[in-house]
Amino acid sequence: MEVRVTENVATAAVVPASAEALVDGEQTEFSPSEASNLVESVNADYLVLVTGRAAPLESVCLNDQLTADSAYQFGLTIHETLHILKTAFGALQSLTEDRVEPAHREFVHELINITEDGAIENEAMTGDDFSQRSANRLTLINEALTQKPDEYPEDHEFSFGDALLKALHDRLIYDSGVTDLLLDETDTQFTFATDADRKAFTEIDAAIDQLATDILSLRSDATVAIHHHDKAASIKRIKRTIRFWNEDLKPLLADQDDPEGDADANDSDEAGEPESQQSGGDGDTETAPEDGSDGGPSLETTESGDSRQSVDQYPTIGDEPDPDGVDEGDEDSTDTSDGTDATDTTDDTGTTDTSDDTDDPAGESPASEPAETTGEDTPTDDETDTPDTPEQTTSGQASLTDFGQDDDGDDGETTPDTDTGGDTGPTASRDEPAAPDTAAGAPEVETAQEATAPDTDTTSNQPPTEEEGQDSPEVPSPVHEPESLSSADFESDRQQAAETAADATVDETALERDLEAIDDQLAVEGAGQFAAVEDLDILPEPDPRDVPDIDWATIEGSAALVGGTLAKELRLDQQTNHRDGLSSGSTINVKTAYRLGYGDPRTFTETLPGDEKDYFLVLILDRSASMGPSYYDDEAESKISVATNGVARFALACESLDIDVAIIDFYRDDVRLVKPPAVETEFASEQILSTETGGKTPLAEALSLARTLADSSPRESLIISMTDDKPSDIDAVASEIAASYDPVCSLTIATDCKPGHPPEQAETLLREYDQTTTVYDPSQLESRLDELASLLSVY
Repeated sequence: MEVRVTENVATAAVVPASAEALVDGEQTEFSPSEASNLVESVNADYLVLVTGRAAPLESVCLNDQLTADSAYQFGLTIHETLHILKTAFGALQSLTEDRVEPAHREFVHELINITEDGAIENEAMTGDDFSQRSANRLTLINEALTQKPDEYPEDHEFSFGDALLKALHDRLIYDSGVTDLLLDETDTQFTFATDADRKAFTEIDAAIDQLATDILSLRSDATVAIHHHDKAASIKRIKRTIRFWNEDLKPLLADQDDPEGDADANDSDEAGEPESQQSGGDGDTETAPEDGSDGGPSLETTESGDSRQSVDQYPTIGDEPDPDGVDEGDEDSTDTSDGTDATDTTDDTGTTDTSDDTDDPAGESPASEPAETTGEDTPTDDETDTPDTPEQTTSGQASLTDFGQDDDGDDGETTPDTDTGGDTGPTASRDEPAAPDTAAGAPEVETAQEATAPDTDTTSNQPPTEEEGQDSPEVPSPVHEPESLSSADFESDRQQAAETAADATVDETALERDLEAIDDQLAVEGAGQFAAVEDLDILPEPDPRDVPDIDWATIEGSAALVGGTLAKELRLDQQTNHRDGLSSGSTINVKTAYRLGYGDPRTFTETLPGDEKDYFLVLILDRSASMGPSYYDDEAESKISVATNGVARFALACESLDIDVAIIDFYRDDVRLVKPPAVETEFASEQILSTETGGKTPLAEALSLARTLADSSPRESLIISMTDDKPSDIDAVASEIAASYDPVCSLTIATDCKPGHPPEQAETLLREYDQTTTVYDPSQLESRLDELASLLSVY
């Protein structure tokens, strides 16, 4: 599992790491080339995609965009990670297919969206295994995604379906205040579309409260085996939500549509048959309720909702218990040593035979449960596919406690590694946003636990039972009011955003310092046509037509290999070195002696161990016409493409070891400063990787400017040219190499030559360079860059 921030998703999504999934996904907006590049850059089975688009400041308590973006992205990542850890996506598919008629599966998925979101976020916000920061971030994303009263038009009408989803969302996740206004007869902004919608909602209101109560009590953190119970608790919640549909909602719709036929409509329910036998979609089952036909309540939804992934669109990741082996009311059914259910047995008619009534959640009979098990033949470990120990389920899963941990050691959350699983199921749109729970919208509820239940915490996975008369501990309820967050709650995100921004932008102070040093050096001795830094063409804008599709991740991967070689060489280098630019010392540095002429004392040298060397690298890139593809039409890859990739990869490798790199090129006879030392290579990627070519080969002028840059730095410098070594003036090049205080090396690009036969000019210059290596085939580039990496330890 890898997390990637991308602007190709509106909020967040979990998808298989395949180009097809990225292109075809409802939440993703990738072109085929973008999808292929992303898949090639990752080493994972699944991707957690988090939006890189700006967080909506108008909906949150922050006015700092960077801080809002940081908290928003972390909140979305936590939410998706919670789903991966805690939601049984495979069971969701099988249970809805078995127990919900096809015409209404999409609506039931909407219900499960809300109940699962509410449950997993409530655990993160109230559980001991998560920090307050995770709760703040979850609240923030739901503040941003929840539609509030002032975001609705005047005289807005709710269908029964819209009102039901909004009420469940307000009571389980985030209280938008809309439901209260809808039920307020004096309010004129929100009304029901029809009297039938209003009547149906009034009748179902208490059942919505009971569903919210039961869902919050079905937690996976009630025992020490947290991961072992995560998806078992999810299966119980899914079953409870489907039971709400079959036993509370569907009969209500049938009753509102046809009061005369209510008794006949529920015959199969009373017989205890599974819902799949009532309305499994095979054509022989009872007719599904009419949604709004004949004047009844309508389940049609018109709410815009957020764009997060629907639970039926997630891939199945990791192992899950067999849904038939998890009873909705049995908190430890997946944690028994012999795989049997110690508290619940079901006869062939679907009725329950137990020694007490604690397994019947909310005091209701499990009429929608499958009727496969009996008291004599309960599921075994093999049948339930449930691990014997928590470790079998948690293998590869990290705790979220450390995700996003700051340097100061505060608790945070961490994205887990997860096992691979199945494919995605049918898709459905998501109409109702998910948001953190709030005390304002959720009722105060209590759970009933079996008095003799062994080894359980005070917080039970088991939903409350109405028949229980004993006192029960409270179910953890939502902890945030919408107005409870303030800017101060996101101080860690503010610090992190500032650090990220510093890494993602050019250090203007360092750039100014570099340019001043170059200007000082030019003032002393000049560099060909350059007498001052104002004469330089710095970070030139390339022609967009010459900028290829940049697969930066591949370049970074290759640079990492070169960087490994470079790091090894530097570790092995035990030579002594000298630190230059000091104001005192026993040796005068010839490179900086000119400073004494205008009162700058930084001319001395200090000896220090080799592993403390401080390097500076100047790369020269040849863009002359001879580097263009027209010179060797039979070649698979142009010389300029090989050279630009070599420059980018070597510069990245050096920067990974804190070695500053400057890049010079020449194009149409002009020498340019493509990348000053203070500018990170990635920020100059278009300038470096542009394939534009033209003009002669003023290599001598480029070497003169490279010498100036090297002399402007007190660090140990090395100059490397990447050229086909066909300069306009060989003698001038040789003179510049001889005049350089720093070693001058060459990577000769000779992909248009036979191996062992470099250009004639290159053979002449071979005796002038300190070191040379030649690329005859583009596939040799990486190995030749390794050779260049070893040069830094030689000098």
